[in-house]
Amino acid sequence: MSRRIPIVVVLVGLLVAAIVAGDRSVKADAGARESAVAASMPATGVRSSAWYCAGGPVGNGPSGDRVTISNLGSRKVRVAIDVMVAGHQVAERLVTVAARSSLTVTVAQMSRTPAAALVVQPFGGNVVVEQGYSVKGDVAMAPCATRTSSSWYFAAGSTVAGGQQWLLLLNPFAVDAVVDVEAYTEDGLRAPGSLQGLVVPHTSRLALRIDRAVSEQKIVALAIHTRNRARIVATQALQRPRGAQVSASLSSGALAPAHTWMFADNRSRSRSVQQLVVAVPGDQDAIVRVSVVADVAAKIEPRVVRVPATGALTIDFAGAIPSGVAYTLVVHSAVPVVAETRLTYATDFPGLVTELGARAAAPRWAFAGGPITATGLGGGRPRVPAGYDLVVIMKVDATGKEIGDMHTALATNGHVKRVRTVTREAALTFFRVAERNNPALLESVTSAMLPVSFDVEVQSADLIEAIRKYVSPRPGVDRVVTVANQGARFADDVVVFNPGRRAVRVSLTATGAGSRLSGAELTGLTSITVAPGRQATISLVSISRTGVAVVVDATGPVVAERFTAGPWGVTRAPGVPSP
Repeated sequence: MSRRIPIVVVLVGLLVAAIVAGDRSVKADAGARESAVAASMPATGVRSSAWYCAGGPVGNGPSGDRVTISNLGSRKVRVAIDVMVAGHQVAERLVTVAARSSLTVTVAQMSRTPAAALVVQPFGGNVVVEQGYSVKGDVAMAPCATRTSSSWYFAAGSTVAGGQQWLLLLNPFAVDAVVDVEAYTEDGLRAPGSLQGLVVPHTSRLALRIDRAVSEQKIVALAIHTRNRARIVATQALQRPRGAQVSASLSSGALAPAHTWMFADNRSRSRSVQQLVVAVPGDQDAIVRVSVVADVAAKIEPRVVRVPATGALTIDFAGAIPSGVAYTLVVHSAVPVVAETRLTYATDFPGLVTELGARAAAPRWAFAGGPITATGLGGGRPRVPAGYDLVVIMKVDATGKEIGDMHTALATNGHVKRVRTVTREAALTFFRVAERNNPALLESVTSAMLPVSFDVEVQSADLIEAIRKYVSPRPGVDRVVTVANQGARFADDVVVFNPGRRAVRVSLTATGAGSRLSGAELTGLTSITVAPGRQATISLVSISRTGVAVVVDATGPVVAERFTAGPWGVTRAPGVPSP
């Protein structure tokens, strides 16, 4: 299969490298032992496991949910899928997932009932399961749960501007559960009678429209408690109108409030909403400290806020973080809280993402390979729009043949009059002069830290402007553009945050279509060093196949998240840690 010539932009790579080499003042307690998380990989050697998929919104027709089962192992796995519908006997389907492969099933294939839900039981331990749904203009995905609980918590709900807030409750057991739902808003606690004493029938799912009970509130954080300690599973889905389209997100719930929450992947974009929502379900006010580390030279001071008991507060970062910057958040509080990010993108990849943070770090994380992950760019030559006199290309470790191939490809386009290729050494020399006031920017820069693909890493206008800022003043440079900014845009990033006090080495293993990926498709995905308190963004867009599952292995505890985006929308999902 022909492939687009891989191009790596040193400029963007160096900007991203600041994540790894900048201010190291933020520390988090790696490996903190909090209560059990909602989803974790089964222990090695287990013969079977269960994944509970509570799913997304419920309409009048068949369910729009889909579930992806990724087998990370070297042997095929038999999987039992239990279909749960209120008032019906549990129906079981058996499927086989090939070694190092993923299988996506739609809930509608299993049942035509709108509120049907699935429990996935692999007869083997090296399997990860993810759920999601799509709406017009956006997608939403999150891991299925591996634990049931008598309490669940969410922070980032909202019911303003026509938004829908769905709470999905799955009771996989043979006895009915009775549930009470509390809402924490900017005005304090609300406990509508319509949300008290709700019955979740055995082996079924209950879908609730929270916006109908708690309307027109910017924050609607939730606490769900069962009576008699019955155990259930909860997810939350948000939907907002966006012109003729819809923005959507799906969040897995938290089992309990916590003292620490960590968020690896946050992206500042123009005209975007970037919020952290903190809720206090208890009866004591919380003083919350939010530490921020961004890939810029300037240090961003921590935010310290008071969140009232049985209340919730939004912390807005849209004005505090420069546009085009990646950053991490670490939340600390002596009083246990629930923290969830809420980001709305208006440009590049429009859509909504919400995500509860990680309560603890782990040395291994897994991500399922759904149908809209690792999209890849495939073949085709670079294209340059008309009207530009010069394209500046910065290529890491370019060989003479690669330079010649690039010249030929661009000349064939017909819009480029002159081409100048800049080697990595020349670019670093330029940056040592331009950035002499920020020597940390260039520390520990290696080719493995640089973006894998120019095509995706600089699709956003913000990053293009960053390139122009540094390159345009150079003699003979008239205008600077990407070489593929007319093509389809995709992003598939694994973001790894090191909250510890020592550097860690990170490697990625990617599997799909029955094999473990290797060679050119994995260039730059192994042996990556992440400095203490820093983040590394690893792009997967050079992978040309779809449905790729990923395992992150680190030499110390880290936090990992996956961001995927394309013409179909944007989503972000936490990884599933190994015990």
